[in-house]
Amino acid sequence: MIKRSNDMPLQRYDAKTHLAEIIYNKAIGKDCFRMGLQITPSLGVIIPGQFIHLKLTPDFEPLLRRPFSIFNVFKTGENEPSVIEIAYQVVGKGTRLMVQMKPGTKIDLLGPLGNGFLINKKVNISLLVGGGLGTAALHLLLKSLIESTPSKDNRKVYNLIGARSKEELHLVDSFRQLDPDIMIATEDGSRGTKGLVTGLLTKLIHKLDIRHSSLDIQIYACGPDGMIKAISHIAALNKIPCQVSLEQWMGCGIGICRACVCRLKQGKTFRYATTCTDGPVFDADQLYF
Repeated sequence: MIKRSNDMPLQRYDAKTHLAEIIYNKAIGKDCFRMGLQITPSLGVIIPGQFIHLKLTPDFEPLLRRPFSIFNVFKTGENEPSVIEIAYQVVGKGTRLMVQMKPGTKIDLLGPLGNGFLINKKVNISLLVGGGLGTAALHLLLKSLIESTPSKDNRKVYNLIGARSKEELHLVDSFRQLDPDIMIATEDGSRGTKGLVTGLLTKLIHKLDIRHSSLDIQIYACGPDGMIKAISHIAALNKIPCQVSLEQWMGCGIGICRACVCRLKQGKTFRYATTCTDGPVFDADQLYF
């Protein structure tokens, strides 16, 4: 069984189908949308980093469900409907269908799925690093970290977001409502620091002088493969525990089709794991690049 940084075993969740109703589907930027979904019965406990799988039509076109990180949760009461939010970008046939969906539309939902982030309450410093629309997987984590931190506590959360340009910072305003001190990097310099968000991370680590394992810090990250590989290297170099959420194409979402396998270290070689059920969140030092 895969272990996390604090040696607590990963939990598994039974997949259940639900009938969800769209309550809003609004554009937040070029080809980028936020969709609110009301689900009855309740989805129960939702862990930051988990995802849902949507069947977009009642027929077989498109055949496969589409996975989306749970961006926000508004209600999770046991005896009341769940209200959640996802963020999506129009990239293909499935998401083009979603753009046309109106409030009141019913949609088949499978979830919550996967293993999410394990919040390490023992650390004083949490660094959240998101790239592109991968930041969607971190919003609920940031919300949970803030809500679990007493106002008089010395614990600190740093939120770093990267994109190619300011036009792709679709979710920044939502993050800023939770944390006004967001650090931003864009590759073209159109907003924030010019360069990669991994550069911001390295500078922040050096600024805080937290390059030793004796200091309690945790990195949480989600984004493109190249960014995840770079952050994993930075974390290892500075001996900082790091959890990463992988972005993978998925078929079934429940570990059967094996379309979303990733490689995990096993001795001097590697083994395959399914991102949808063993992840999507892994300890960075488990990954085999």
